[in-house]
Amino acid sequence: MKKTLLFLSFLLFAGLVSFLVISNGNEDTQFNEIPLSEENSVVVGEFPVFYDTIMRVGLDAVGVKGVTVIFGKLTDAAKDQYGEGELKAHVRYFNGIFYLFTDVMKKNEAMNVLAHEIAHIQQYNSGTFVYENDQVYWHGELYSLDNVDYDVRPWEREAFSRESEIENAISKVIIE
Repeated sequence: MKKTLLFLSFLLFAGLVSFLVISNGNEDTQFNEIPLSEENSVVVGEFPVFYDTIMRVGLDAVGVKGVTVIFGKLTDAAKDQYGEGELKAHVRYFNGIFYLFTDVMKKNEAMNVLAHEIAHIQQYNSGTFVYENDQVYWHGELYSLDNVDYDVRPWEREAFSRESEIENAISKVIIE
């Protein structure tokens, strides 16, 4: 009887430890409660409300003001066009509004992905990046998307190079 009780206690303890380890790794980052800037309009719709926080703080961090960002669902067709790798989000500018297409992500991944898209919004907003009819103007030079691989597109290289800087600026406000 003692051995059975000891064995059951051990199993219960091992189960509790396993649960704590597994659940701790899946836990989402807690954000600070902060007042949000009203400089920009962000509509998240069916997406987690923290997307609004990340976007507003990120846009403030890069100095973008007076824009509207509307989140929409990333389609399978867009993912298929992307080619190799995994498309997490993309942004388009149309009639004065930024449309950001993405999937639902946890907070840490969302901060990283949205930081990259914030870099693109800043590029669009400054006029250095213009996307029209499957052609891109980057600093006034015309590029055809069919002729330039994703990883060497200068607007993508710049966005990737700024991702960490923007993510760190967001993190300092909403986490630290």
